[in-house]
Amino acid sequence: MIEVLNFSGKELICSETAAQSFQSIIDMLAGPGELARSKELMERVRVVPDNISERTKKLLTQGGKIKERSMIIFGTGDFMKAPTVTANRGFVLSAHNQVSCRPQIIVTLIKKIHGPTIAFL
Repeated sequence: MIEVLNFSGKELICSETAAQSFQSIIDMLAGPGELARSKELMERVRVVPDNISERTKKLLTQGGKIKERSMIIFGTGDFMKAPTVTANRGFVLSAHNQVSCRPQIIVTLIKKIHGPTIAFL
């Protein structure tokens, strides 16, 4: 099942690291249509400085599917108290496994695992 996420009326934010990674992929692979759509998307997005929350630093350990880049991106979202929309299922599942001994955190950490993934840290 494909779920369409509606972002109308929402402020979209993106960490500097995520914006740089996105732009790198676009520069390397995008055709003319994708370039135009990515430009349109990024005009709607406010890029914020990377800032990993203390909670993320305490709860998650780098290693396996939890890479430094993902820690920065998700940790910044947590710092901003913003839901993080991701296709990085490996990170979400690994983060879930690392905090599985804390049931109250799992509920806020994983909003949805199947289909488009929305992770709340």
